[in-house]
Amino acid sequence: MPNLPGWPGQVQVRDMTRHTAHNSLSQLLAGGRSPATAVAHLDNGEVTWLTFADQVGRLAGELRTRPAQDWVLFCGSPYAFAVGFFALLHSEKSIIMPPNMQPGSLSEIGAITQNAVTDLDIALDGFEQLSPLEARPRQRTAFTALDPEPVRLRLYTSGSTGERKVVRKTLDQLDSEIAVLQSTWGHEWRQADVFSTVSHQHIYGLLFTVLLPLSTGRRFWDETFTAPERLADCVNAVGSGLIVSSPAYLRRFAGLTGGLLKRPDTCCIVSSGGLLPTATATAVADALGQPPLEVLGSTETGGVAWRRQSQSASKSAWQPLGGVTVNVDAPDRRLRVKSPFVSGPAGDWFVMGDCVAPADNGAFYLLGRGDRIVKIEDKRLSLTELETRLERHPFVDACAAVDLHPAEDARMAVGMIVVLSEQGRRSLAEGERSRLNNDMEAILSPFVDPVFVPKLWRYTDRLPENSQGKVSAAAARRLFDGGYDPAQVSPLELMTTREPERVEATCMVPATLRYLDGHFPDRPIVPGVVQLDWVMAYAAALLPSPLPSLRMESVKFQTPLLPHAVFNLEVRRGTGIPRVKFRLWRDTILYSSGRITAVPAGTS
Repeated sequence: MPNLPGWPGQVQVRDMTRHTAHNSLSQLLAGGRSPATAVAHLDNGEVTWLTFADQVGRLAGELRTRPAQDWVLFCGSPYAFAVGFFALLHSEKSIIMPPNMQPGSLSEIGAITQNAVTDLDIALDGFEQLSPLEARPRQRTAFTALDPEPVRLRLYTSGSTGERKVVRKTLDQLDSEIAVLQSTWGHEWRQADVFSTVSHQHIYGLLFTVLLPLSTGRRFWDETFTAPERLADCVNAVGSGLIVSSPAYLRRFAGLTGGLLKRPDTCCIVSSGGLLPTATATAVADALGQPPLEVLGSTETGGVAWRRQSQSASKSAWQPLGGVTVNVDAPDRRLRVKSPFVSGPAGDWFVMGDCVAPADNGAFYLLGRGDRIVKIEDKRLSLTELETRLERHPFVDACAAVDLHPAEDARMAVGMIVVLSEQGRRSLAEGERSRLNNDMEAILSPFVDPVFVPKLWRYTDRLPENSQGKVSAAAARRLFDGGYDPAQVSPLELMTTREPERVEATCMVPATLRYLDGHFPDRPIVPGVVQLDWVMAYAAALLPSPLPSLRMESVKFQTPLLPHAVFNLEVRRGTGIPRVKFRLWRDTILYSSGRITAVPAGTS
């Protein structure tokens, strides 16, 4: 395992025998600390309180000279973020935390502001940029207490309506939650250094990675850890750690605690952003002596409840955090929350997207999501937002995003079902499916993180709707799992012309066609009997009803019909006795042809 820069001399082992009380964010810099107090560990050494306060003051002084009130704050470094966060507060600016730095997201925020505090070395078109840690003249700044009541922070999160939601936070709301976390688990976490595997740009990482350690005197590490060996090296160097993690990280690196940590009994793991699989929780419990602390919440509500999964129970109930009141919103069993850290008017109930069932002593069990917000890699995604953006494209008439649930330890994926417009169908018929997929992905990629862009696409002539006209989630998922569904046994219809004597359709053979399985293993082709079944589906409109006995005549299969092939299917009514002629072809290629003739009763 590689040594860390400057080790071992620059890493100070912390005293684990004490823990401090929570100091409010509004009083943090006004109250001050001992100048030598450790704030953060950077690659080039430890940052003290003296340096932190000095850098905040210098940046705040420059910000005061700028007339803009609203500033985007986005930093790769947790420490640089902390400097920017408190400098903006103490220069009486408002903070906007975007969901990402994609061009589409920034263009939407550009209507509010074109000013950014960032440490990223990228050009933001039209934005004035300030780097938090660049050298600036020293400011003679006496920090004063901040008013905790006004809205100081705006976060952007996925909304169930498809539009991005702005969530407003006050310092008082953030302080209230930190106070509950510290009073509940501070004795357990003691003065452990904070190591994070999650982004500080979202509410969970913001609270646990930056604000909790600053307000409670814990040192945080200026890194978002991805490799378990690197994380274990750092934790082992100081002998203990509060590891802020997520189900996605803990699932991928389930071996993190399996021998890598020298003193696992001095480590605590917090997990949030999604449900932790029981197998992963058990593996961590076997190594640490207790399961991870799981926290349930959202950007709007902050933390709501917690649990530690019991090895003796098939399901572990969630206990509300201190100061949080919950109940069930009938009739859909949605969780209702009231607490000091819920965004919005004090005392109002907030209805979450989670469906719950009551347990003993005010606890509850989660039953799943009741809205269309999903989480991938512990980031929130609105399926409706994806649909809304995609439907703006002239190739798309309608679409439905589907959350696909693979095995428990696999990452969730998003599939997209698209009903193409006439222009879109023409593009698909004339081009390649992969190129159309790329075009669709390009529509979404400027606005969402890459993990949210669907990689699985299905093009159909209609959405799988139920009798109420709503998309059936179960039927939609079957389009992707290979189970029985018309999209797997029928061709993909791109364009259709219907006349009194003739029907012609332009179709494509779906690669997921059920009948390709085993026919043949090395070179799948569409069986002849399947082609005849497709012909009959179109011919039914041109033959008597109810259908008489039918006879196939002069049927020929001349060219193999392969997956992804685009072809024309025509059935034409004959003269005299009920009869249709059919052919499947494309340009100069004839796949199959023949006649279907009605047989008079009593004729063999």
